[in-house]
Amino acid sequence: MKKFYFLTADYYHPDTVLRPGLEAAFGTENCVYVNDPAEIPWDTLSQDAAFLLIAKMDDYSSQLGHPRYEELFAPEADWMRPEWAAALERYVSEGGGFIALHSGTLWHEDSDMARLTGGYFLRHPPQCNVRVVPTIEHPITEGVEPFTANDEYYMCRVYGDHVKPLALAWSPEPQGEPTVVAAWCREVAWGRVAVLTPGHTLDAILNPNMTRLLQNAAKWVTKTC
Repeated sequence: MKKFYFLTADYYHPDTVLRPGLEAAFGTENCVYVNDPAEIPWDTLSQDAAFLLIAKMDDYSSQLGHPRYEELFAPEADWMRPEWAAALERYVSEGGGFIALHSGTLWHEDSDMARLTGGYFLRHPPQCNVRVVPTIEHPITEGVEPFTANDEYYMCRVYGDHVKPLALAWSPEPQGEPTVVAAWCREVAWGRVAVLTPGHTLDAILNPNMTRLLQNAAKWVTKTC
């Protein structure tokens, strides 16, 4: 039986938040949770994985001026090897499922992973109350109600011609910030990609509507809905 693979955790996004949210949505049976990307079977994903979810930032370039960059960030930076990215793209193209959750959008600008994901993280203001509202009827948004959670208000560059926006987000607190795409999906050859940008806090990732988004995204990318 194929397993659900979860690659999680980085300096700013610990498993103390991610694991409770993911286990609330998926449990532990038939699930493989890892922090080390070398533990993902990149070359045999088609045989081993029902889907792969990534919630682990790759691009630490925004921290380059930090006085402790080499100690804190350099070991985790740029973990996605070109051969792994190529293997993931091949897996998706051949019919596999890929979900990018929150920090799983922190890819380098216009990289292969950013293009596969359909966009990449740009910035966020300080944590605030973020309102997430589904905007279209889609299997990923089925049963999902608008919700508000204290979270990081992610702003991403989205390749609009290549994705289907599913939900928008905004906040009244950091004045002047734009409404943003909070969730989107795309089809890549025979496979599917889903992206959910909320999820920095327990308040967000344990929200029942976020749980539903995660479960629906998994069903959609695995073509079981």
